[in-house]
Amino acid sequence: MSTLTLATSAGSTLVALVMLASGVPKALGQKSAIDRVVALNYSATAGRTIGCVEALGAIGLIAGFIWPVVGLIAAVGSAMLMAGAAASHLRAGDTIVRALPAVVVGLVAVAVAVLYYVAL
Repeated sequence: MSTLTLATSAGSTLVALVMLASGVPKALGQKSAIDRVVALNYSATAGRTIGCVEALGAIGLIAGFIWPVVGLIAAVGSAMLMAGAAASHLRAGDTIVRALPAVVVGLVAVAVAVLYYVAL
């Protein structure tokens, strides 16, 4: 396995795990997960939708192991989603510390997208 492939796989797996851990509880309507979304001034329905998008992004990242173009698209979408999450935290008055996880995961997703792009 080349370094590029190893780095892409590791980054994709990391982002996918975070997206699943964040998205599945929202998609299932878990009260604590929905409460966090509502605190950011979104509706519960929007929270469930965001959770579904996160879970689908994770699936796309894993599918990228077989179909690199899907991984690239999922990585770009995940980076955009995390940028929106960070902006939502800041807009809602959260500290940068509360937005930092989304920023870090978003930057890893950008790196994964670049690695997929270079590999294509």
